[in-house]
Amino acid sequence: IYDRYGDLHEEPNFVGFVQVMAAVDYFRLAGVTEEVFYSLKSRKYEDIFRALMDRYAEEHGSKFWIEKTPMHALWINKLARFYPDAKFVAISRDPVAVVASSLSRKRRAKTKNRVSRISKIVLEWTFYNKIIEDFMRRFPDRIVSITYEGLNSETEPVLDRICEFLGIPYDPIMCSQPFVPNTSFTEGQDRG
Repeated sequence: IYDRYGDLHEEPNFVGFVQVMAAVDYFRLAGVTEEVFYSLKSRKYEDIFRALMDRYAEEHGSKFWIEKTPMHALWINKLARFYPDAKFVAISRDPVAVVASSLSRKRRAKTKNRVSRISKIVLEWTFYNKIIEDFMRRFPDRIVSITYEGLNSETEPVLDRICEFLGIPYDPIMCSQPFVPNTSFTEGQDRG
């Protein structure tokens, strides 16, 4: 949503932004009301987001917060500028698995031509990975790269590596899965 509402220092823009954002599940579920938005000191998008995330973390006794929107990989350079203390964990996945997963999702069914769908998925995968690789070359101290497959097959050492990078203690409880896995496949479905 960055810049979608224009300069938030202009009152009509800020009011429109607040009305929409206070109704969005992301903030509504975090207990962010219009009053909370209006109480913030800054009217810069990046400062507002940080203030709200810091507020939520503090209310829940957390020292850190995580934002995991995959499309934000496209914004990694801007995010790094906005949040100089942020660290990034890049998770890459085998492109064949990405294609299989993406094709199984119903929301991709809008594209009728299977070759077009596959081409689009591969191009997106390539583009995202290129952005991450470029960032890793320029800022190796701000990003750690892991593979989805490695995280699944060697969970403990991969999580330990992530924790070391983030400067937080590893705890074996991190390997437990409190939630049902989110997958595009049904039980026993071929993923190839």
